Amino acid sequence: MLYRDELAAIALSVKSYVTTICRRMRDQLGPQILELHRPWQTHGTEAFVHAVQVLLAAQVFGAESVGTLLSRPVAERDHAVTRLRGVPA
Repeated sequence: MLYRDELAAIALSVKSYVTTICRRMRDQLGPQILELHRPWQTHGTEAFVHAVQVLLAAQVFGAESVGTLLSRPVAERDHAVTRLRGVPA
């Protein structure tokens, strides 16, 4: 829960994203939070918040989506959501 609280304190968009994951993926909550925390630590706050905002706007939820988006080149991140696995174009 400490990681969840730490993530939620980053920005309002991240708090909204984490809250939605907590509601929708309750049975996977622990692994989801841990998997969200890693890319934040790896890519930094600015890139992490931007990725979350892009995914939030597209209504795509899950730690895997954040990691996938952040693994793309910076220039592709704003438009990459439609090419994420399981997301219709």
